[in-house]
Amino acid sequence: MCLVHDLAESLVGDITPFDGVSEVDKHQREEMAMARICALLGDNPAATEMTELWHEYEACQTPEARLVKDLDKFEMIVQAYEYEQISMSEARYRRLEIRVERLREQLDLDRIPVSQASLMLIEYTQQTPDAFLPSLWGTMADHPFAASTPGSNTCCRLLP
Repeated sequence: MCLVHDLAESLVGDITPFDGVSEVDKHQREEMAMARICALLGDNPAATEMTELWHEYEACQTPEARLVKDLDKFEMIVQAYEYEQISMSEARYRRLEIRVERLREQLDLDRIPVSQASLMLIEYTQQTPDAFLPSLWGTMADHPFAASTPGSNTCCRLLP
């Protein structure tokens, strides 16, 4: 499910709230993209499995789907921090900041069901705010934009 849930975005792009596309339209575009991708597999059973996994993710009713949704949101927060470390326009940064804040509010106010695994992950990152899993992701020196953050030796920090 982790691998399948973003496949549609490879064709339609990562549609954000700032793009002015309704949730219904976004879902229809992504569903058509998944159908197109799965059609390439023909009669292969993987096509059916991928479609079922994508629908399960979209419905967000199973513990697995909720975990993948939570991890997807968490990854966006980590990515936002990494973008914060490189130069970007003020307007683009503000849009990203608003999006991250909305995600954080949703998690804090329980508007999105947060699985136990995600809560444990959040708790872990709060206990280790200076470095988010540098042993897994490497240090900033391992990343192409490391030159823009001289002296940094961690992959990223969790936003306060």
